[in-house]
Amino acid sequence: MIHLLGDFRIDEVSDISLSVKEITTLAYLILQNGPCFFNEMSEILSEISEYDANYVKNILRRLSKKVGALIKFETDGYRIIVEDRPNTDVEVVQILVDSLIDEND
Repeated sequence: MIHLLGDFRIDEVSDISLSVKEITTLAYLILQNGPCFFNEMSEILSEISEYDANYVKNILRRLSKKVGALIKFETDGYRIIVEDRPNTDVEVVQILVDSLIDEND
């Protein structure tokens, strides 16, 4: 499971070290329900200046090396697609919230 809430960590890769930009990219792509466009990702990563698609591709390459087979990214020139969505604590919390809402109804 990938823990996005609180201190970031990945259970399956315990000794991983990611930069803030890599964590931001990973979290955004995991929480997206569909493909993400390169220009969308570059806007999220940019603070003052614009990053181009090559910058985003470099981050994706580094992430792929660091997380291995846990998460697979597919690109088609202008979109980024997460092949396999890993489990996250955000999803567990959402399931708990949904069950509490259902109990109150």
